[in-house]
Amino acid sequence: MANVERMKSFRNRYFDECIARNNLDPRDPASYIINQAIGAYYATNDRGFEVFAVEDMPFSHTMPEFTKVLEKAGIEEFYLFDRSSDGITCLHHLLELGWKVAGTVEKQINSFTIIYGVVMRKDNALEVA
Repeated sequence: MANVERMKSFRNRYFDECIARNNLDPRDPASYIINQAIGAYYATNDRGFEVFAVEDMPFSHTMPEFTKVLEKAGIEEFYLFDRSSDGITCLHHLLELGWKVAGTVEKQINSFTIIYGVVMRKDNALEVA
């Protein structure tokens, strides 16, 4: 099955085009960030979510680049399920970068496991014209 054919519950043209080009160099910092976003795109679809979801946020120092990729992809809202020890730091950086917590979310991913997170939404009111 082609990689793009895996995407059934949540589709995004920008990520589909990145996958189709398949020319990302994992040694290139920009490609590394895009690959992290594409990994979240795969996981979103593998879980059957209809909203883009991030279960493993990138390192704090790459957060600005990661959110730029999300914005380039037109992502204005996503589920954040990060359970890392750096979760609060990631949340802090997201808030600084113009994202806000818009609510909570819980998803049952199998008959035994529920994951809990927050809904992050781009706060366009914070953007400077």
